[in-house]
Amino acid sequence: MSQVNDFRARIARQLLLAIKDPNPNLRFLALEGLQFCPGIPEIERILPLLTDNDRFVKWKAIQIAGLLRLKSAGPYLLKLLFSPDMNTRSYSALALGHLSDPLHISALGDLFSRENSAKVRQSIIRSLGGFTETIPWEILSKAALDEDVGVRLDLAKVLGGIAPNPTACDILLNLIEQETNTHVFATAILSLGRFQQPKLLGYFQHSLQHQDPRIRGNAIEALGRLPFDQIETLLTPFLKDSSSRVRANVVSIFIENGKIDAVMPEIDRMLDSTNRWERASGAWLAGNYCLVNALPALIRLLNDEEAVVAERCAWSLGRLRAPNTFKILWNAYQTASQWALTHIIKAMYEVATKCDVDALITLLEKERSPLIKSQIMDIITSLRETKVRDIIVSYRTDSDIRVRLSVYKYLGTVVWETSSALLREGLNDTNAKIRGMCADLMMRAGDLSGLSTLSNLLNDHDKLQRVQKVSTLRELAALFHPADPS
Repeated sequence: MSQVNDFRARIARQLLLAIKDPNPNLRFLALEGLQFCPGIPEIERILPLLTDNDRFVKWKAIQIAGLLRLKSAGPYLLKLLFSPDMNTRSYSALALGHLSDPLHISALGDLFSRENSAKVRQSIIRSLGGFTETIPWEILSKAALDEDVGVRLDLAKVLGGIAPNPTACDILLNLIEQETNTHVFATAILSLGRFQQPKLLGYFQHSLQHQDPRIRGNAIEALGRLPFDQIETLLTPFLKDSSSRVRANVVSIFIENGKIDAVMPEIDRMLDSTNRWERASGAWLAGNYCLVNALPALIRLLNDEEAVVAERCAWSLGRLRAPNTFKILWNAYQTASQWALTHIIKAMYEVATKCDVDALITLLEKERSPLIKSQIMDIITSLRETKVRDIIVSYRTDSDIRVRLSVYKYLGTVVWETSSALLREGLNDTNAKIRGMCADLMMRAGDLSGLSTLSNLLNDHDKLQRVQKVSTLRELAALFHPADPS
């Protein structure tokens, strides 16, 4: 573990030097790297970038200060709440939410009262979800009366996250009783379920009569949090609802309460339905609850003409993890239509183990489709199998960009210790996407020699998209998993 920490500390030191570069693209990229270096004592060196002349560098620095909970950034962020730039105010509010210092609530409340931008008001409401010890009820109450749908929608989500606090429940009920937008209403009903209060049953019953299936579906899901003996009679008629999602929610509640025999016929009917959404719902239920008896139907539906059904079946097969599933898929692959091959490969991705690598290599060497070749390589990459390195490398000069992308992804994530020279060669590929990916993989592995390549490829649109992509710690955690140098 000490070797890993030393390695990451070395990368952090290099990135801290790069944040002083006169090129704003390099400063931006260095900040992106530093967001994956929590806990380093030198991280406060990013503070001057909170007022950087380049707006994208400034926004990224604001974002990182919040994501890494850099308490010393608080005074800077409070000043930025008065910025004339809407995005700066928005990102600063979100960052303050991550810091969750009660002393900042007053400033956020003042901004909410004077703010004309609905986007900024939304950010403020989302930020308030971080104040779990000192909850700003006054601001949340004001938000229930906000004219903007997005603000009220975010409020409904935040209040659900505060459950089972009774004050949050009261504000949510006020929102529900005056709400006219169906999207907000549906979200609020779902959040109300998190309070798990039998006295709220009437609100859910009323919502079950709504013509919008999203509201009925959310009401069913909310009811599922109450004791089953209180809701079974109420839910049973909705096994015949016109909405497949409503029926799937009812089936879920029955299964979770040990009543699978009562609803298995409905699942079978969904899987055989002529309606694509019903088939997709049936596949979701089979996968979510590991219904092994549904395996033959799921294999059959990989040939479904509707992509949403076939893709859901591939996902479900991965959840089932039934014995011999890979072998069954292998046999199905040999006679499948061209349409079904991609979905069978996706299912293989879900169930394959290292024991199946030889079979995958056999498919790779026989396959002519560049798309499927790349998908097979991606499965091998996900398995982190090193023994087939030379075979994968042999496709590095393939004429198809998808194949080359998969080759470099394998080199940069599975065998990066022995592939630095090949990744450097990838910096000269004719395709800009491949050059960028190689540079990014090198950077993640601690080789910053590709920074200039990334810098040259980075434009304002990309920077904006990359700032907007990360707004919560959960999204950050899912963004990427750096290679482990141990």
